Amino acid sequence: MNSIHPHYGRKQNPIAKWLINRKLRKLKLDDVQKEKLDALFDVASSAYKDHKIEKNEVQEQMTTMLAADGFDRDRTAELIRASADRHADHATEIADAFGDLYETLDPSQQEQVLAMLQKRRHCCSHRCH
Repeated sequence: MNSIHPHYGRKQNPIAKWLINRKLRKLKLDDVQKEKLDALFDVASSAYKDHKIEKNEVQEQMTTMLAADGFDRDRTAELIRASADRHADHATEIADAFGDLYETLDPSQQEQVLAMLQKRRHCCSHRCH
């Protein structure tokens, strides 16, 4: 397997796999940068899994609440706020991990990352794929 990250195999999100194999390889990362990239993907993967679990838990709690007591506006807002707070904590971890990686990149690599992000943002907003 010629992926930068050895643990991302067949079960990996296809978009992330494509990003790793085709885009990040162009950056020609050194070993330290690859370690930072691994840390970023570990944090992002954990956040994604936790978000899925939290989403399911909130949905279960909402269903249980609706079945037992009907709609409770305050309880619903509380559930959503708690979930958003946990999501914000993960976002901070991801930002820190990305910052750690970005700081190790040389200026030309930083330019390449910026170009990738801008292209992805453009394509996502205009459905270029």
